[in-house]
Amino acid sequence: MFKSNALLKIAAISLPFFFMLSNQLLSANTMPENLITITIPLLVLDEDIGLTMPRAFRTSLFEYKPTIDKVPTREGLDSLKVAGSAQFSKQSLEQALKSLDGPVWIIDLRNESHGFINGIPISWYSPGNQSNIGESDDNIQRQEQMLFNDIARQPAIMVDKILEKSHGNIKKTKSMMLKISNVSTESALVNSLNLGYMRIGVLDHHGPEDADVTNFVEFIKTVPPESWLYFHCRGGRGRSTTFMVMYDILRNAKKVSLNDIVQRQALLGGINLFKIPSDEDDEWKKQAAIDRKNFITKFYQYAKDPKGLDRTSWSQWIAKHK
Repeated sequence: MFKSNALLKIAAISLPFFFMLSNQLLSANTMPENLITITIPLLVLDEDIGLTMPRAFRTSLFEYKPTIDKVPTREGLDSLKVAGSAQFSKQSLEQALKSLDGPVWIIDLRNESHGFINGIPISWYSPGNQSNIGESDDNIQRQEQMLFNDIARQPAIMVDKILEKSHGNIKKTKSMMLKISNVSTESALVNSLNLGYMRIGVLDHHGPEDADVTNFVEFIKTVPPESWLYFHCRGGRGRSTTFMVMYDILRNAKKVSLNDIVQRQALLGGINLFKIPSDEDDEWKKQAAIDRKNFITKFYQYAKDPKGLDRTSWSQWIAKHK
């Protein structure tokens, strides 16, 4: 699977490059609209060029968004030192870091291949954003390095901005040409800024695998209390909110209700993980959302169980509590 996925993405690099050769007048200032249906990974922009702050950026110090519901407690929240957002550029990451005092760990939750061209975030988007399903984090990162080595040999490359999606499929894009000055994987960019980096690849719209949850819990036990954890995915909503809720649970489950934790992370700027999609266009995500809700409920039980978090791993505990 690793080789076949890599070949598909190399094709996604090469085909736009040959298109570029026959369209020398195209530049970053002209973005023709394309009505398409994509079946192979498409190289896309992950953030608008020039954006100064990452989309959906928030921290545990933010005020709640207005709500007509009962306001959840902030107990344990202001000292949590957690942040989340959509995929950042080099520029928007540097701006976001000004809000975080102390050491910062970037927790990259993206399972899909991604990185940076001239500090601009790009990724390979396939139907449902599921192109690396079944791949290990190690394989994905090796694949990314190969892909970016290939991009670095080119003078310019075509990238698409997604304008419209339906049922997880891209329907409309705008194309632009990027002249290539430098390329980077996310781990390399983060390391260049002297930040910690951890990759936990999670499929878009899904919850994490049990082995990844176990590794995450063990990692949290080693994090110095003064550290900030900055979670991000592509859009800054599903996966980022999931892990911000998980971190809140690990720190506060013994004194804060699950509903308050889920609601307050939504009011900071995430999503309500207990709200199951009902729109026809989102029907394809419904079962994954149900599974994610059930996972969060079990994870809270694990954190509160005297025989859970403090005494056993998640994998061992969940095997007995399916």
